[in-house]
Amino acid sequence: MNTIIESGITLNLPEDRSFRFENCKSYKEINGFSFKEMDACWYDNKKQTLYLVELKDYSQVPNTREKSRDLITNLVKKSTDSLQMVLAMLLDTEHGNKFQAEIGWDLPVGTSLKFISIIKTESYIKKYFQSLNQGYKTKFSPFKKLYNPFIDIKAFVINYDKAKEKFEWVK
Repeated sequence: MNTIIESGITLNLPEDRSFRFENCKSYKEINGFSFKEMDACWYDNKKQTLYLVELKDYSQVPNTREKSRDLITNLVKKSTDSLQMVLAMLLDTEHGNKFQAEIGWDLPVGTSLKFISIIKTESYIKKYFQSLNQGYKTKFSPFKKLYNPFIDIKAFVINYDKAKEKFEWVK
């Protein structure tokens, strides 16, 4: 298992098909240009799906409309930048090939992408998750349209407690 702990959230991902962009030299070559990345990636061979996961501890942040907009903007930036790195791999660009060499396997054409932002919150914020999720999906939807049908993309925000129930690799 590849255990990743960030923001008080633990993931136990299969080691052979999981990676972190932040550990890739190829990512470090571009991140100084305001490029961001999702915290963890895992390819599920059975489902032919690459999960790109962001982990955020939002439990100490006051619940204001401005803070929610900031969070959505940050999540969309991380997701769209990560999408560009994945597309570079799928399109066999020079930099995309560097990524694939570093992770040690080729991302198959036809891979579905699931962008999951797992947010750790206090109970009083949980009631706002529907609007947070909708705001994220709305801002991310143009990218889904741009790449359809070339690549199937799903994106959502989920509370940490719900993520533990839904995914066996979230602890």
